[in-house]
Amino acid sequence: GDAPDAAAKEGNGGQAAPKEGAEATSTATAATTEGDNDEAAGRSEEEMTKHSVVAHLASLLRREKVRTTAVRALGQLVAGDPHAPFRNAALLAILGMHTVKDVELQLVVGDALATLAMSPPRQASSAPPPALPRIKPPEAPAVTGTGADATLAERTADAATACELAAGDTLLRYVLGRVLLQHVVAWAPLERQAGAAWLLALLRQAAKSGGGELAVRTAAGRIQAALVGLLADSNEATQELASKGLSALFDCCDEASRATILQELVAGLQSSRAANASASGGEMATYKELSEIATSVGQPALVYKLMECAASSAVWNTRKGVAFALAEQSRDALEPHLPSLLPTLFRYTFDPNPRVANAMRQLWAALVPDPKPALTKHLQPVLEHLCASLGDRLWRGRESACLALAELLPGRTLAELSPTLARLLTALLRVLDDVKETVRKAAEPAWRAVSSACVRLSDGGRASASDAEAVLEIALPILLDGVLLPSEEVRAVCTKQLLKLVQGSGKHVGPHTPRLVPFLIESLSSNESSALTYMQQHAPGLGVSAGTFEAARVAAARASPAHAALEQCLAIMDDAQVGATVPRLSEILVRGTGLPARCGAARVVLQLARDRQSALTPHAGKLLSVATRAILEERSAAARRAYASAAAQLARLAKPEPLGDLLRSLTQRYVLTAVTTNEQEERLTLASLVRELGRGAPDAMGGLRADWLPLAFIGRHEPRWEAERQEAGKQHEAGALASVWEEAYDEGGGNAGAAASHLQELLALLRTMVDGQSWALRRAAAAALIDLANLSSGALKKRPDAASQFELLAASLRESSRRWDDKEALLPKLNACFPPPPTPHAAPPPTESADM
Repeated sequence: GDAPDAAAKEGNGGQAAPKEGAEATSTATAATTEGDNDEAAGRSEEEMTKHSVVAHLASLLRREKVRTTAVRALGQLVAGDPHAPFRNAALLAILGMHTVKDVELQLVVGDALATLAMSPPRQASSAPPPALPRIKPPEAPAVTGTGADATLAERTADAATACELAAGDTLLRYVLGRVLLQHVVAWAPLERQAGAAWLLALLRQAAKSGGGELAVRTAAGRIQAALVGLLADSNEATQELASKGLSALFDCCDEASRATILQELVAGLQSSRAANASASGGEMATYKELSEIATSVGQPALVYKLMECAASSAVWNTRKGVAFALAEQSRDALEPHLPSLLPTLFRYTFDPNPRVANAMRQLWAALVPDPKPALTKHLQPVLEHLCASLGDRLWRGRESACLALAELLPGRTLAELSPTLARLLTALLRVLDDVKETVRKAAEPAWRAVSSACVRLSDGGRASASDAEAVLEIALPILLDGVLLPSEEVRAVCTKQLLKLVQGSGKHVGPHTPRLVPFLIESLSSNESSALTYMQQHAPGLGVSAGTFEAARVAAARASPAHAALEQCLAIMDDAQVGATVPRLSEILVRGTGLPARCGAARVVLQLARDRQSALTPHAGKLLSVATRAILEERSAAARRAYASAAAQLARLAKPEPLGDLLRSLTQRYVLTAVTTNEQEERLTLASLVRELGRGAPDAMGGLRADWLPLAFIGRHEPRWEAERQEAGKQHEAGALASVWEEAYDEGGGNAGAAASHLQELLALLRTMVDGQSWALRRAAAAALIDLANLSSGALKKRPDAASQFELLAASLRESSRRWDDKEALLPKLNACFPPPPTPHAAPPPTESADM
């Protein structure tokens, strides 16, 4: 039950200290021998009895079970008799308890000191009182505050003044002086803790009895300076004792004194932390925050009551601690200001600093016994404060606001959230990309909370139409803007949340589809696995064709959640919304980023052309032109196929004039394509497009045969490509390009009659090819000319309107200056169909007549 030797040694400034009871006993014994022998001889029997009682009680202080009672008894003995000869013995025995760690006992010691210090003498005496024990200020105080620059000489003089005692005076000035000058500034942590507990008990007793208020007011500045210094102590119990002491000091003062100490306190808390000799980890953060809370509501004086309530130490759960814990009047004083205090206080309960958070939770529990209805009642001020705190310049403010929102938002209604929902979403997107990692991590649960609330309130099956539309009206524009932000993490969470809203809200999302559909198309590429893109770039090294990887990428995109959401949007769009989507669809078709996005846009156009014909018909011509341009500029075979399928569906809806213009432009591009390495690939693309147009819109293409059939007829005779010629056993088969044209020609109703019907268009196209620069096209023209000559048993070449043109074309092909592929092989066949004129011989010289 005794104090440890180390603690006793520390309490004596590094010198070995005797045990508590031994010290008290020796002190009491020394006190009983003070004075002259004559004075001792004249003592009464009663005085001698009190001396022995004090000595006995001092000896009991070393026994843990009875020392609390012994301390109280010593205080009662001196109470009312501050000038008794045994006073110093009792006083030193009580003050010698500063090395004990038990805070509950120190509060009892403080009560005993208050009892003996504030009790006036019961009997008047003219004899001078005995000298008080000397106060010994340390050379360098461990705790500094206001007046910390006082020299040792000045502090020693103050100590001497406190020891002066006139007849009829109480011991309060001495006790206050000793506690302030010696104990609360000591270097031993236990002694500072004891001094804080004693000050709290003295101030509480002064406020309760009113007996020592004058002395307290006189020393209020020094008392507050000492207590503010203890707020930065490394010991949590010492901090909380000091905070409660400040509240008790405030209660002791009159209005003038309160104004003075309040100004000093707020200034001190807003400045840098107080110096503390052993403040390794000791902080004043909690009390600075309490000062800010009080100042924010326009009541700086509330900081004293907040300090009294903000106690989380286990000390206040003890039997004695309960009596010093939360004063009822402090709670009553704070109650009128609760609506203003509650928002800030709620956020501070989630402060990243554990010490601040624990203190604030204790304060929250004291002021808000039933938090759920209180938060519901004051929800708007709380949300407003948290929204503002998300943009706080201090990272602790942003982090605590995020954690508080994660706790506050679940289960809230639209009426509760709608006033601040837009600002919450915007602010949370910022903190999701915060510079500090802990803030970003704290923002994640807050984002999940607000996201879940949005999904729940816009649910197509459970939420009302008005609620769902209101939520989507607020959330979707912010999320759509969020996907354009530079942060990859923010774009990812916005995309994920958009997909959830679209999938969950059903038909309510209809008004937003003009913006959603383009976004969902582009998200097919942005959400694509980078592994597929990497593998396609290295496809040759992996032994897999690029077309296989392209097909895999397109298939993966169709299986993604974004594609499912896209299908849902297409199903609920009305005609006006379809029309509003067309401009962005056109942009993605031509300038879309990524294969999945471009193929997705083509598929959307195909579905709209197939299922929403009335809505897309006014835009079919424009989209068909865009799709054709996209096909010609696209390098991916998979995308070209997707574009061709979309163009085929659009051809069914387009008017004959724009479709005819498109076919004529395709023919012109096919014939005039420059002889480059991409010539064959581009012609294959054009041939495939014509074939797909014929398959998708047979009726429309049937009415425009004059614009494409001649090209298909000639294209069937395209030669095999150089790479194809090297394939063994296939030298006599049609190449890829010729095969596509053959399919287009056959499926489009091509035959001898169709060729005869469009003979003039055929001959005109043949003339263009023969006069062109492409050797491959000249070869195709020669083969087509031979084929035409043999149709209908050679009847076509004998038609009066065509015979001369056939001969001219054949003559042009025979010219030695015109080169073309396989000329040596085809020229005999050409000459067989169109025999060249005989070569003229020189005329014989004239002969003279017989008459001459």
